[in-house]
Amino acid sequence: MCSKKGFTLVEVLIVVAISLSVLIFAVPTYKKTQAKIRHEAAIGVLINVGEAVNIVREKIEEAHGSNSGKMFPGTSNAYRIWPYTQKNGLASDALTAYGRMEISDGHSKGDGGAYLSFLFMRKFIAPIPFDKNANTYKGYKIFICPQENTEESECCPSDLQAVACIQLDKNVANLSEIEKTYFGAYYTKKGEVIKIYK
Repeated sequence: MCSKKGFTLVEVLIVVAISLSVLIFAVPTYKKTQAKIRHEAAIGVLINVGEAVNIVREKIEEAHGSNSGKMFPGTSNAYRIWPYTQKNGLASDALTAYGRMEISDGHSKGDGGAYLSFLFMRKFIAPIPFDKNANTYKGYKIFICPQENTEESECCPSDLQAVACIQLDKNVANLSEIEKTYFGAYYTKKGEVIKIYK
């Protein structure tokens, strides 16, 4: 008499049940881990940009004094960082965006502002490996916070303590719970990173 070896239906169902249980718990954990890794990488870029902005602003104060009214960037709203491209010898994705990066005195630009902006873009922005076919890094938009505006702008708070910030490039209404946890962060004048939750 020959006995057949194989799996019974009960054994197969037990294996399927265990596999589904592992999958149910593993997928959310994997998504949360991936979101955390992207957020931490974006914070690394935020720290570099924030330190660079602090350096540029210190150089402006050294050259012109703290009450000169000269600002970097020359805008009263958060300035979005775009991928660095070379266009007509200027460092930006567009000439208009480049112009807004200049150091400004009110609405007039000059005093080497264009050159300093070019160096800033070339040295600190060019190395950022932006996402392919997107103006984001790991899904995050990067902003330089204004020096003069007291209203909240993008991810920049209204207290003027932030020099740069990041936020997910998504509509707030469509965020998952994980994305709300890792929505963004800002870098302060004192070198602190404050996380933003939604």
